[in-house]
Amino acid sequence: MGGIRTAVVESEEGRIVFGRHGEQYEALVRMIRGYSYRLGVMRSDREYWDQLVPQGDLIDWSLLAMLIFIFRTSPVGIDIRNNANADGIFICDLAISIVHKGERHR
Repeated sequence: MGGIRTAVVESEEGRIVFGRHGEQYEALVRMIRGYSYRLGVMRSDREYWDQLVPQGDLIDWSLLAMLIFIFRTSPVGIDIRNNANADGIFICDLAISIVHKGERHR
């Protein structure tokens, strides 16, 4: 069966190459922590945050793409979600919902 066997993601935290078996679990955890940190910085700017105009992207698209890949191909996705903070759970759940929506349309 064909398909994607590896994925490469570049973010503010660096460049990560993932295989189908989740060899880079810690790197993905660092990406989620970085995402959470950036959201925290945006939340701290109360004037913009309270007006719903945060000074940055609420979705880390590279991280979301990587999580979609992980949830489609590797059993480590659930471990990552279960050990994440609220921000990590949010983006993991978004990835899971995209994966399940894609499965329903097949």
